[in-house]
Amino acid sequence: TQSHGDVNRLTQSDDGNFFAIAKTDGNLLILNKSREIRHESFADIEDVETISQICFRADNILLACRDSLGMTLDERPQNRLECWHPERGLLHTSELPAMATSILATENGAIVGCQNGALLRFTIGKNVEELLIMDNPVSSIIQWNEDLIIGTWFNAMRISSSGEIIWSYEHEGLVSEILPISSDLISVIGRSPAGQSPASIVLLEPDSETINPDVELFIALIGERPEEVTDMMRSVEGKVFSSTFDEPVEDHCKTAEKAIIEAKRSVESGKDVIFLLDSLTRLASCLLYTSDAADER
Repeated sequence: TQSHGDVNRLTQSDDGNFFAIAKTDGNLLILNKSREIRHESFADIEDVETISQICFRADNILLACRDSLGMTLDERPQNRLECWHPERGLLHTSELPAMATSILATENGAIVGCQNGALLRFTIGKNVEELLIMDNPVSSIIQWNEDLIIGTWFNAMRISSSGEIIWSYEHEGLVSEILPISSDLISVIGRSPAGQSPASIVLLEPDSETINPDVELFIALIGERPEEVTDMMRSVEGKVFSSTFDEPVEDHCKTAEKAIIEAKRSVESGKDVIFLLDSLTRLASCLLYTSDAADER
């Protein structure tokens, strides 16, 4: 058993021949599958350095994003992307505009998301490209065919190779991770901004035409508390139909029916529609109750 102290990040090469350890003190270790240290990079003892992101490319080149306070006056950038060969050591260093908050290894380089909202593409033998600048840090990056899907603040976005936003999905929580589930499905994981409860995990089909920022939203709230209805009407841009818990069961059924009829009209007019119902169980109980009451009459 080997101990390497406090570990900040850990990653493994695709072929399993190497893995890398980023320690909390800013030191970097590259080991082979026999756990032998092939290369070790020490943090500057006169500065405060951290390693925010690490990953291997398919060719076993390690990409490490290093950040320092800039207390040492030398030629090294304060925020930088380092390329390490497991045997030959440091190959190249590129400057970053801010601390890296996410990284994606590509066949011939890397995509890096930064704390300042910059999304950068690094390609071997070419100058760095600024794909996009967002208002918030980039929390996650995955490849989707020729495009990218990124997480930033409350949003998941699909970005073309030229930096164009194809669609944007607003999550209920701060997007912390985006994971590919299958060839046509991704998972968007968020956390509550207040830290009181975890945000929901949302499954999206990135290639579906229904992920459209211009889609018309219909929300039917059945049997909710009045304050919940008020919060929903203030926080979303859409048509909200509601009947609160203190209203008759018959009103719940009429509210749901009215919302469905209006949503159908929008669809028939050629619009894309998302219909949200809270809750289906409550509405089913109301429909069952009114049906039983009619049978008794």
